[in-house]
Amino acid sequence: MKPMFTPICYDVATPYLAFGIVLAVLTLVIGFVEALVLHAKQWGSFGRSLGAALLMNAVSTLFGFLLIAYVGWAKPYIWLPVSFGLSVLIEAGILLLLKRQAQRQNWDASLKANLASYVFVILPCIIWPEIINGIANIFL
Repeated sequence: MKPMFTPICYDVATPYLAFGIVLAVLTLVIGFVEALVLHAKQWGSFGRSLGAALLMNAVSTLFGFLLIAYVGWAKPYIWLPVSFGLSVLIEAGILLLLKRQAQRQNWDASLKANLASYVFVILPCIIWPEIINGIANIFL
């Protein structure tokens, strides 16, 4: 006798897992790029620069979620400059908390670190979304 109902398996967790993995990998890559810039700007040792870069990117990523929730999935020409400006402000603030005596250096480092991460990581991911799919496919 055949069952009357066939169970339907919906895979709702995989897209969220893929999003989380891609976000974590990109945050680590961006943190590494920004740590290289901070270290090159003589902000601190590479270890200290890496710790600062990961902290400031974690905080700016959380604010990025709020921005996405508010603006929605708008076109990149809308959210990209807004997120860049907010990233510079937020990350300079984090650097100022970590190294209070070097205000000008912190602002300069934040601006240049964000320029590097947007040019070398974020813009390529926008131009070629296959990069994001490739990262997700590696881990799933």
